[in-house]
Amino acid sequence: MTLYYPSENSLASGLRGAGLSDLYWRKKNPWASVKAHSIVYSISEAHIGEHIGQAILQNMTELRDDRRFHNLTQEQVETLDQVLTEVIPIHGRGNFPTLEIKPKDIIHVVRERLVSKSIKVRDVRLNGSTASHVLVKENGTSYKDLDIIFGVELPKQEDFQIIKEVVLGCLLDFLPRGVNKDKITALTMKEAYVQKMVKVFTEHDRWSLISLSNNSGKNVELKFVSSLRRQFEFSVDSFQIILDTMLESYLEAERREAAQRREKEQDISLIQSTDSQMGLLSEQTTSAGTERHTESDIDMSVSLEALEPPEVFPQIVGPSPESPQAVHLSSLSSNIPSTLLSLDPQPPITPELGIPVDPTQISNPSDSEAKETLSPPREVPSVTVVAESMYGDFEQAMDHLRYRLIATRNPEEIRGGGLLKYSNLLVRDFKPASETEIKTLERYMCSRFFIDFPDVNEQQRKIESYLRNHFIGEEKSKYDYLMTLRRVINESTVCLMGHERRQTLNMITILALKVLGEQNIIPNTNNVTCYYQPAPYMADHNFSNYYIANGQIHDRGQ
Repeated sequence: MTLYYPSENSLASGLRGAGLSDLYWRKKNPWASVKAHSIVYSISEAHIGEHIGQAILQNMTELRDDRRFHNLTQEQVETLDQVLTEVIPIHGRGNFPTLEIKPKDIIHVVRERLVSKSIKVRDVRLNGSTASHVLVKENGTSYKDLDIIFGVELPKQEDFQIIKEVVLGCLLDFLPRGVNKDKITALTMKEAYVQKMVKVFTEHDRWSLISLSNNSGKNVELKFVSSLRRQFEFSVDSFQIILDTMLESYLEAERREAAQRREKEQDISLIQSTDSQMGLLSEQTTSAGTERHTESDIDMSVSLEALEPPEVFPQIVGPSPESPQAVHLSSLSSNIPSTLLSLDPQPPITPELGIPVDPTQISNPSDSEAKETLSPPREVPSVTVVAESMYGDFEQAMDHLRYRLIATRNPEEIRGGGLLKYSNLLVRDFKPASETEIKTLERYMCSRFFIDFPDVNEQQRKIESYLRNHFIGEEKSKYDYLMTLRRVINESTVCLMGHERRQTLNMITILALKVLGEQNIIPNTNNVTCYYQPAPYMADHNFSNYYIANGQIHDRGQ
């Protein structure tokens, strides 16, 4: 058997099969140029190169994956806890009541029911602007929607219907007490509380979205993702926080609280049973003592009547006439020595311990109950929470978020809404991370926007919807946003005919003027271009007008 080493060409071919280029191999491996000599094992050269290439590729992938993840600090965990435990109102249409929902509660209920319906849940994540807010509070982005991603397995389209029924069924549990739920159907809950529903089932993308409405724009969006090629638009919104450890800590805390409540209830029942037993024993003792006291009174009265008391006894000082004992003892005052009646009053005795207690120190039961209702502040879970940047490099994406920089990868994959998001970042003082790459990025986004929304009416509906959802409470920023969007389209659109481009620009200009009209603000006309369309009769050369000459009419009509 001939022994030889793998040649350079065979190693390179194997590496190409593993996805690595020849250039990388030559740079990283000095022995790649070793000529053919002998081989130790009777394995093909390409097979050896493929194995080595796969090992290197695996190491590179592991290093790249390590850069994607990061553990949250305790301060970030506290911010995440505030987000998950905050009560968010879900407003109903018409006469339907408002639902008070904590994100952690609805996540727990939905996940539990999905599992009971045999739908596998890989993990649960916090996504988008809310995740960015947890990582960097003052990041310049608007923290509006609460995006929750359920990683699920959706092998068939029927699973989407199961997810829909599960979510709508969970909303029934959050209806206020006293609401009759018997006649409320899933369709009724959908019409009352769901703002929008989306379902995508293609070869590469399988996901659904159920958005619960909130009048202040803070919608709770539940997204169920089986596969999704593009999960972010820019690096600053590429963060996802894995919530599984946080949710498990909440469940453990609830279990401890339930155990403590059971122990407390057992203690209360034990005390009540002890009180009843002591009360029964006290009644028996009192009745027995009363009988003995009556017999001794009779014997004493008989014996005292037979005696002749001396005249030197002082006047008796007994109890107050109001007490019931005074009536009984007054008849004996002339015959009973004062020493028998000068008895010190005894303090009351507690039935539990048999210890005398000062009456002034006995607390009001309502006060103790009020103190018990003041629960101590809830402790923030001390757990390890992992965040992931879908951009690929967590630290680089964090730098972009801190310093308000705009960057992305594979811009050709960004859908049409990326142009609207990009203009929103510009309005919020974000700057391009690379001036040389930003023009290419803008052309990509403009082209994709007009591919996804080819009609000007569709474009207008999309822009108006974006304004409603992302500028609630920021009315003054709408005009700046629209003019920024107009500038980007004007400078970077290369895929439209001239008249189509002018239609879109005019539509955005009218929207901007409408926004100013709603705010009673006079616009700065230096940046506004108005196009005038003459009346039809002005094109008639036989028509004579005092103010406009015929030559001027002809020029303007053109």
